[in-house]
Amino acid sequence: MISQISSTSFAAKLFAPVALSIAVSACAPLKKNSTDNAQDDKNRPVTTFTTCEQGGPMNVLKPDVVFSVAPRNDHFCALILAIMPEYLGWIEDGSKSFEYRKVHPSDPISHIVFFNNGTNELYGIAEVVTTLVGPPQLLAEQTAARSGTTVDGLMGYFGTRPVGFATEIRNFKKFAKPITLDAARNLDPSFKRPFGYVFLDRHPVLNAEIEKLNQEP
Repeated sequence: MISQISSTSFAAKLFAPVALSIAVSACAPLKKNSTDNAQDDKNRPVTTFTTCEQGGPMNVLKPDVVFSVAPRNDHFCALILAIMPEYLGWIEDGSKSFEYRKVHPSDPISHIVFFNNGTNELYGIAEVVTTLVGPPQLLAEQTAARSGTTVDGLMGYFGTRPVGFATEIRNFKKFAKPITLDAARNLDPSFKRPFGYVFLDRHPVLNAEIEKLNQEP
């Protein structure tokens, strides 16, 4: 379910779900200023049809307002995103509860699994509350207080992109024992360090292991 939010408030107006797909540049961790390099633009997410992934990247040409996309709540559908250790720290200390990306899948997701770029390991998992989609300036103004950075920092990341994505998360859980890249490959030999976004269920054995970890108290 998609709802529209005005530029001055989060008052929701419900719209019918839409199916969206296009291949666009891959996403990157939130940057604090415009001097940071976005590694994601070197890669594009590759669509693989799975239980969770039926479409491709979301195609939003140039929205005038911010709208929200509901998470998936009938099935465990986790997205793996790479993130720098500094930003993980912001999530852990509670100063960051939005994850910003330049590209987002059209299929709804239930969780985000964070891959620590500094240590090359699957570090933790969080529930998805909603994903806000819209003009980066409006996204930045509406979410900066819970971004870990500033409006200028967010705009430095988004640059001249006409659309941005801000996924609200909650209940972040650090894995008691993070899963190293080698350990992940032992479970699923095809697993690689994620560039852009990767649906976890592309790797069924790893998916089952992380779903089990998520259910642990």
